[in-house]
Amino acid sequence: MSTQYQFVSKERKKQVSELKQLLETERDALLARLEEFGKSNPLVSEDIEDFAFSLRQCVNSAALQAADDDDEHVIGTSTANQFLWYPDGPCRCLEDVEKFLAEHPEFDIQDEYGEPVSLDNFRAALKDVSFKG
Repeated sequence: MSTQYQFVSKERKKQVSELKQLLETERDALLARLEEFGKSNPLVSEDIEDFAFSLRQCVNSAALQAADDDDEHVIGTSTANQFLWYPDGPCRCLEDVEKFLAEHPEFDIQDEYGEPVSLDNFRAALKDVSFKG
């Protein structure tokens, strides 16, 4: 199993979280209003159910992530027996990661699942594999 690591903006992560919360709140309010509308307008209740289903799926599957879609902040991928530094990424070794974080305090390390990874845990991940530098 492999895990990709990348730098993410703390502020972007916060704003994405707020956006997700806003979308969920608005979705729930709209669904409640649609349900009430359907009670007094039974001829369109099936249409409302179809729309409600689509709305739930749309909001639930929205691909909102704290990581940028570009590859410039990808650090690399840890596999079972090595760490592969991303060739177009900002780092070629652990010292580059430490330097990047020191120069960019607005960033954190995150894994591909959106979980934050401390520098100490990232170091440990590197020690768990014989990596290519």
